[in-house]
Amino acid sequence: MEKIVVNESTLNNPLNKQVNNESKLYLVGSNIYKILRKDLRLIDRQLVVQKLILTKPDEVCNPEKVIVNEKNEFLGYSMPFLEGYENLDITNISYELRIEYLKKINRIFRRLLRLGLYFHDTHSGNFMINGDSLVLVDSDSASQLCKGDYKYEEFYLYCCCKNLCIFSLSLILGTDINILNHRFGKKEMKKQLLEFNDGALSEIVRFAYSNYKTLPNEFYVDDLVDLINIDKVRGVALTGLSVIKYK
Repeated sequence: MEKIVVNESTLNNPLNKQVNNESKLYLVGSNIYKILRKDLRLIDRQLVVQKLILTKPDEVCNPEKVIVNEKNEFLGYSMPFLEGYENLDITNISYELRIEYLKKINRIFRRLLRLGLYFHDTHSGNFMINGDSLVLVDSDSASQLCKGDYKYEEFYLYCCCKNLCIFSLSLILGTDINILNHRFGKKEMKKQLLEFNDGALSEIVRFAYSNYKTLPNEFYVDDLVDLINIDKVRGVALTGLSVIKYK
């Protein structure tokens, strides 16, 4: 596995302010260097980065090389600069394109799950688009089961699926469901969504607002799009949301 050795003191002018104190991004030539925060998750992230470098799942902005310091200590990784791409803004694209993105995102999550990677930091800021092309960024924040960790597999899968359901509702309706949850309360939002969707989203809604116990029978990320009646949902997206937002 190729490595890039850097002196941290020579990295200047990050592209972003430190996001949630987790990382800094630097543009170096045609690549982005992502330097991760030194915390308890660093070893886990290193393992995830190494797996992504080796497997290169499609529609993911994959790490290309590991970045280390002069002591061979893991610092982060390099990845390609996505020229022409911009952050996904779910409020500014058509319903049809949002559904296409939803299908792409489901494919991405399916690939990651097959690699044993559970991505649960699901929000629009972690997807970049260029036309109908969509890629997942911040892939290093996925969780991976370590040896002896398998008792947590169901919980990891639950978090992954629940957050994907919440984001799927946001994509379908063209607004951030978390903002509506904060405004109206989760209990009221669940009630309103179940009333307006005529059953088309009932499985998604119930799981998005569930408490962790066990996963619904045979519910996996693979099945999310199949659970959605696209024709019925279109009516929800175009009419029901306005009732919820301005009730």
